[in-house]
Amino acid sequence: MQWCRVLKKKALYITLALIMIGACTGCSKANAKYYYESAVFEFDEGNYKDAKTNIDNAIKEVDDNVEYYICKGMVEISLKNYDDAVKAFEKAQELNEKSGKDGRYADENSKLIYRGMGIAKLKNNDAKTACELFDKALAISYLSDIDIDIKRFKIEAAIMNGDYETANSICDEVMKEYSNDYDIYVQKASCCIDLEKYDEALNLLETAKKNNNNLAYYYLSVLYKKQGKIDEAVNAISEYMNKDKDANKGMVYAELAESYIESGNIDKAAEMIAEGNKYADDKSRQLLTKYEIIINEKKLDFKAALSKATEYVKTYPEDELMQKEVEFLKTRITE
Repeated sequence: MQWCRVLKKKALYITLALIMIGACTGCSKANAKYYYESAVFEFDEGNYKDAKTNIDNAIKEVDDNVEYYICKGMVEISLKNYDDAVKAFEKAQELNEKSGKDGRYADENSKLIYRGMGIAKLKNNDAKTACELFDKALAISYLSDIDIDIKRFKIEAAIMNGDYETANSICDEVMKEYSNDYDIYVQKASCCIDLEKYDEALNLLETAKKNNNNLAYYYLSVLYKKQGKIDEAVNAISEYMNKDKDANKGMVYAELAESYIESGNIDKAAEMIAEGNKYADDKSRQLLTKYEIIINEKKLDFKAALSKATEYVKTYPEDELMQKEVEFLKTRITE
């Protein structure tokens, strides 16, 4: 929670300012400060709904404080309200620019705003804008202790954007400073898989695995699948689910279903889809539905495939390939 530490430090400055201003400010600022500090505390404890209640109360008392809106943005991200988070950071930036302050104070706020808005855009699948915002944050020299954190998010955004070379390069930068951070080994391995550097990916994942990084098993399954080693892929993803109790089970079962489809074990793939749907979030449900359509096609049940595909494109209209698949399936059905 690096941003929390930064805002706690800023909260001290707010307290000192209130003491200097004195009682003439009335109780609004004091109330707002109390709510704000409570919000930061609750956020640090993982109580995001309580944090939201407190920061909203702070803003009701004082609606022109930059730090309050930065805090609100991070709280909204944690509650997966990404559009609301962006609005909060935009308001923070507006206030920061209107404040007339320059130098370190304003630059620190800008860095936190760019970082936060970048995370919100990334979580909302706008990787291109996220990368641009992370670059703006990294261009500010203050608060350099959060640069590594920003780079981690930029790696994720670059991978999502398909820019594996950039992501790989940033991984190397981070690994120079944090050679024992095996999450970065896994991220770099992910890049290497997409760059078809399979031997390097395997070495990175084996190192991460030996150092108790459970996510390495997930990417081992991805690697083995790319290499056509389906049995090894199934074993790796099964091991991942066994070792990581917090694993996204919907995604894990989607990976298992894909592996079984590629191995020709359609019945087993169907079992994985049925099991995965019990745990699916939106992203994994999308994949599971795709694989169910594929299974129906392989069984030559084109009516069932068309029905599923038609519902799919209503839910995910941006998937142009599936739209084409719907048109193809229509040609396979004869009365």
